Amino acid sequence: MEREQKEKEGESSKRAINIGTIASIVVGLSGSGSVLIFVLHLIATECTTESERSSRFVLLGAITTSISAVASFVIGYYISWRGFTDLFWIALMLQLMSIVVGLRFINPSQFIVGTSATLECKNDCLSSSPSANNVYIRKPSKLWAEFFEVFTVFAFNRRSRKKSISLYLTLLAFAVYIFTSSSMSVLLWYLLSVPFCWSSKEIGNYSAVSAVASAVLRLVGIEALTKLGASDPLVCAISHILFCGSVVWTAFAQHNWAIYVTLLISPFTMYQGSLTWSMISKWLEPHERSHAFTFVTETNVIMIAAGGSFFNWLYARTIVHNRKFTFLLAAGLNIIPFILNIYLLLVTRKLAAEDNITRLMEIDSDVTQLLERDTNMAQDLEEDLNGIPLMKTDEGTASGQFQPLFDDSIDANPSGSLNLRFISRSRTSNL
Repeated sequence: MEREQKEKEGESSKRAINIGTIASIVVGLSGSGSVLIFVLHLIATECTTESERSSRFVLLGAITTSISAVASFVIGYYISWRGFTDLFWIALMLQLMSIVVGLRFINPSQFIVGTSATLECKNDCLSSSPSANNVYIRKPSKLWAEFFEVFTVFAFNRRSRKKSISLYLTLLAFAVYIFTSSSMSVLLWYLLSVPFCWSSKEIGNYSAVSAVASAVLRLVGIEALTKLGASDPLVCAISHILFCGSVVWTAFAQHNWAIYVTLLISPFTMYQGSLTWSMISKWLEPHERSHAFTFVTETNVIMIAAGGSFFNWLYARTIVHNRKFTFLLAAGLNIIPFILNIYLLLVTRKLAAEDNITRLMEIDSDVTQLLERDTNMAQDLEEDLNGIPLMKTDEGTASGQFQPLFDDSIDANPSGSLNLRFISRSRTSNL
């Protein structure tokens, strides 16, 4: 009997694993949260100006994080009460609700590249629409061309050399950051083992506090750094330094309070993920952003999957000998995006200086053209005024009416008359 019962339990566990694998594949194919992030960032890009885009991306991440804090807090207590099976049905209903809300309230025509964006666009694939709202719509292209456009949007021949280098540095720093930050996926197993041995309630409470702290402190940090004049690459470099410190602190933590102390640092380690979207949008044409954001989304998904699998595999094989090794390795790898952002900071400063010089040259050219135009208008006006006949008036005439100079009825005595000449040059100077 015991043997048959064990066989049944083994079969049920295998069936559960197979069903879970199929469910994970379906969720992966749907895109899940990655598609949501992609769409929200695209909408935020089209609805904000370049100067406020960075803070809006951080605000968007803070809002989603704070909402997830409530879910994490509730889930911890729900699992201890009824298990986790019902959570799948709840998640399914919430997904369907989000789809309905998106279809009902998000109008795609509101986010077509508009007037402010088309001023930057110089590609021939944009054509103006005669509508009153001055909306610009791309010419339709084939599906396979759109697919390859995702991989060719960052080609060097599409923009200047420095802009291309800036894009590649940003993408590489983003990819390495996502890979190293996925090392925190082992934090769950780290807290479940000794010396912490946390329960589901404690993990839920920690996740909720972590999300709230992240939402608040991230906004405070980006506002403070922006007011201090820090550029996006500099903010990312600072966040990587803090990430190394936070991970090392977690690796050597021995008490619960030490884990909670990291919540004062970890919110400032997430700026690379938010600011990457803002930085690449500044160096792309408006019609290129959707393809570029698709590429960034795919990179994000691949790096999360690869990093999570690698660090979980590594942690399972090193936990017996050295449970700190996984975190220390992640801290060491995070030096790579730090160096890339420092190099990006230097490149963007040179790029900004060149843009200022180009802008000044354009302004000087416009001023020169205006001066030449005014000079030509003045010359034309002078020629017209030179064609006006000379006039003469009688000094004794009370009415002061002007008469032609060569009229025979006018006295030719110079002492009794005042000759007035309308000098065209004085007229021109007065104008």
